[in-house]
Amino acid sequence: MYIPLMARALESEKKEPAIRDDMAVQIAMKLEPEIRLLINNFPELSRLAWISRSICLDKIISDFLTRYPGATVVNIGCGLDTTYDRLKNRSVMWYDLDFPEVIAFRRKFISESLRRKYIEASFLAPEWFDFIKYEGNILFVAAGVFYYYKEESIKRFVLRLCNLYPRFEIVFDATSRYGVSAANRLLQKSGINKSPSLKWGLNGVKVLLSWSPRIIFLGKYRCFKGNAIKMKWKQKILGYISDLLNIQYILHLRIRPDYKNLVVKSDRPKSQNPAERK
Repeated sequence: MYIPLMARALESEKKEPAIRDDMAVQIAMKLEPEIRLLINNFPELSRLAWISRSICLDKIISDFLTRYPGATVVNIGCGLDTTYDRLKNRSVMWYDLDFPEVIAFRRKFISESLRRKYIEASFLAPEWFDFIKYEGNILFVAAGVFYYYKEESIKRFVLRLCNLYPRFEIVFDATSRYGVSAANRLLQKSGINKSPSLKWGLNGVKVLLSWSPRIIFLGKYRCFKGNAIKMKWKQKILGYISDLLNIQYILHLRIRPDYKNLVVKSDRPKSQNPAERK
C-alpha cells in the first residue's frame, strides 16, 4: 500500500516527472518518516516498474472512458491508489474497493465524493457486487492484487464477472513464475514480509482464455517498453530483459458480447431437478 504511493510521490517531485501525482505527494507528506524510508530498501528498477504500471493503466482507463463516456470503474484493492485524482474525469462513476481496515485508513487521506464511492470488502466476497450501480459498460482494474492469490480464486472471480456483467472489461498486472519468486525474495530482503506473499505466477494469456470461451484478449502491455521514463543505461538493460522474459506485464480482457448464447459447463452446475434438465 505504501510503496507504490511513495514511488509516485517521489517521481512527482522531480523536475521533469514521468507522472505527476499531486495527491500522492500530499499523502506522503502526512505519513511517518519511517514509511518514506521504506522505498529506499527497493531497487530503483522496482520503483520505475510501479511508475510504469501507473502510466500504462492511466492510458487504458482513459481510453475506456473515451470509448464509453460516463461508464463505471471498479478499482480492486485500491489501498492508497490515486488514479481517480490523476484522471480528473468527473463523468465516471468510480468505486474504490478494499478490506474494511484499509478503507478506514484510506479515509484519513482521501474522502468519498458524489462520483467516487468506497466499498469495504474483499474482492472475493460476493456481497459487494450489490453496491455497484452502473449502466452500460464497466471496467474492473486490479493493480498489484491478483498475484497475491491462488489461480483458482482469480478464476472464480473472473467467471463471476462473466455471469454478472454483460459488457465488462478487466485490466490487471501479472507476473511470471520467475517474477513471483524474485518478488518474494525482494520483499523478504527489504524486511516487509518474512514469508513469501506472492502466489500466482502467470506465464501466458492462454491460461486465462482456457477459463471460458466468453473471455476475449484485448491486449498485453510490457512494463517498461513504450513508457517515457528516464532511465539509466543499467536500468534500461534490466528493463528490456524484464519485458523480454515477461517478468511483469499488464493484461486487458473483455467478455464476448454474445456470451449469453454460450453454455460453459464449468460455470453452470447441472440441475438435480429432472424437469429442469429436460
